[in-house]
Amino acid sequence: MPEANSRFLGTEWPPLTSNEVSFTWKGVTMKIKSLVTILFSLASMLMFVGCSSEAPVVTPEMVPTRILTLNDIEGTGFTKANATTDGWAIEGLSESWDGEILVDGGAEFLEVLIFDKAADATVQDKFNRYSFRKYLTFAPATAFTDNIAIACQEQTACNYLIEQLR
Repeated sequence: MPEANSRFLGTEWPPLTSNEVSFTWKGVTMKIKSLVTILFSLASMLMFVGCSSEAPVVTPEMVPTRILTLNDIEGTGFTKANATTDGWAIEGLSESWDGEILVDGGAEFLEVLIFDKAADATVQDKFNRYSFRKYLTFAPATAFTDNIAIACQEQTACNYLIEQLR
């Protein structure tokens, strides 16, 4: 019977020489080293990406908001007087009204702007700039909640309306 190192499907293989055995082990060793290097590189990249990323920034568009209506505002005691929508050039404005609200027994003037979505930083900036131009006789106080912007003669009126809307 001829000498064989292994049997594979009935085929006899001649014994490997020392050079062939050495070459085979070198190939296996190189493959293992390559695999370890790749795994180490992936682990390092994951650590750097996971540890160096900053916390996500929450923007107003990401925060769930209610879409308030004129009925919601009137439910706080606001009495509308005049439609003022034509006096504003701010994108997304649905309607606006000036009127009064009772705060601590006294009537306070305010103007309410209702937008079709939450008032983002751009809308808030435009509203603040336009309200100062519009009300030349006093510097208005302003406030924002959800899709509502408010210009008031007194800050207490703005604060009161915001509290009532919550």
